[in-house]
Amino acid sequence: QGQAPQDRFFRPSPPWELGCAGAEAMACAEDPESYYRGCGESASPSGMYAAKQRERENLTQASQGLIFTMVGLPARGKSFISRKVERFFQWSGHRTRTFNVGRYRRNILDVEVSGRSGFFDAANSAAMASREAAAEAALADGLRFLDAGGEVAILDATNSTKSRRARIKSIVEAHGSNYRLVFLEVLCQDPEVLEINMSNKVKFSPDFAGLSFDEALEDLRSRISNYERVYEQVEDEEGASIKLYDLSSKVTANACYGRIARSVLPFLMSIHVGGRPIWLTRPAETSFAQDAYGARAREGSFTTGAFAADCSKVLSDVGATYAALLGDFVARRAAAYWETTARGAEPTHV
Repeated sequence: QGQAPQDRFFRPSPPWELGCAGAEAMACAEDPESYYRGCGESASPSGMYAAKQRERENLTQASQGLIFTMVGLPARGKSFISRKVERFFQWSGHRTRTFNVGRYRRNILDVEVSGRSGFFDAANSAAMASREAAAEAALADGLRFLDAGGEVAILDATNSTKSRRARIKSIVEAHGSNYRLVFLEVLCQDPEVLEINMSNKVKFSPDFAGLSFDEALEDLRSRISNYERVYEQVEDEEGASIKLYDLSSKVTANACYGRIARSVLPFLMSIHVGGRPIWLTRPAETSFAQDAYGARAREGSFTTGAFAADCSKVLSDVGATYAALLGDFVARRAAAYWETTARGAEPTHV
């Protein structure tokens, strides 16, 4: 009496209450083989387990909105992942928007100042204040977006220190709405992936406008070096987080439950950076379809499943020609693709 419901739920239980009930429980307690049937799998929760379970229940609760906060060094693929996650949520029917802190920074200061490596030196206090202002402006817009009915806000920035992430967390909590914060850290040590990422960044980022490719690459390497001196990986005690290694060669998660575990994690595990051709083709014409289409149209008796099944009987002359040409096309394109990869061809059945 007097205990909260959750405390009563975690009360110690005698062995015959763990997984079975009544006469079956007593039989399990006396039968040594019951262990192998799983009768005792629901062990009595300890105090530590109870606390962890309550923490999980709190994290699983439905929220009004999600805030994905990117974490990672420059040229690790954060913006690439941000766009992928944004499109995934939008495709899933959720109002989603990405807030790129670099864009806010460039709106505050010209890229000839804010885009150069010296601006990212932790010892540059004036630049640090501008970067913090840009990050908080992006977060404020993200919160306004959620307040206006948005469902997922993505904060695209390095967020490379514990203090920056703690500041983000405190702002979200002080906002007072039921928004869940998840850190999405992108880690990359693969030299080939890094070279591709750096090359793409210096080619397309507004920060390097007016610089030659070699000058931009040197400046980017210097920027990365500045970040590496202060970078701190996300720790479990910071809250819900997902870590993506070398663009999805490995994915780990901490304190992620509910819809995050069901949808976002499987999606992140499927992300890839390699291009691949996708061909869409209509089925080849069949002799049955040629004869039956007109009759069915006149009768008005199309049935989706039955007609499709009947149409697959025998290829017409036109259908056979189309099938042969399609096979030749795929074979040629597959051979050309494997020649460019400098790897042995995988089996392609056509």
